[in-house]
Amino acid sequence: MIPPYTESLIEFHEWTHCSWLIPIRGKPAWIESTSAVLIESTSEHPVLLPTPPNSQKNEITWTTTSVSRFWNFLVRIREAGNLGPIGLAFHAVPSPSLADKWSRLSRTGNTNAVDSSISGTSTFSFLSSIASIDYIKIYHDWPRTYHLRSLLDAWSFESGEHKIRLLVGAKFVLLDEKSNGVMIL
Repeated sequence: MIPPYTESLIEFHEWTHCSWLIPIRGKPAWIESTSAVLIESTSEHPVLLPTPPNSQKNEITWTTTSVSRFWNFLVRIREAGNLGPIGLAFHAVPSPSLADKWSRLSRTGNTNAVDSSISGTSTFSFLSSIASIDYIKIYHDWPRTYHLRSLLDAWSFESGEHKIRLLVGAKFVLLDEKSNGVMIL
């Protein structure tokens, strides 16, 4: 749980709305959460594959194709209606920002500079960080939280012979109706 929430203080009702924050590029303000980078194919490397987080690096590496397929997966979940009403939002940073700095530093392995600058949980730190990253927000009803999280873990990116469970092991932030962090799961 993320303070001020505790197991005993969470009293969400079935009509309470919350959202999962899925980073596409950048580092959310919560130090334990998974970060992400977005890579693009080039003439030198025409086929790049995304990678899930691992024990050494808590970071998802997305490709533009994997983001597009993930978005389509989310749209299909919403259209199926099995999880009740689901809203989707994609936030893209309009200018160079922390997301770009994070991407450059994470490629060199020097993420301590960014971690130390965004590890606080103050409102200023949260607002500046959330506005500085690219992310997908999945709005849903509280009772569907864990089931939706399991579906995110199960999603896989397929390309030719490769099938990559890109989100397994990732640590996403659950936000309440006011976009305050509730927990990381």
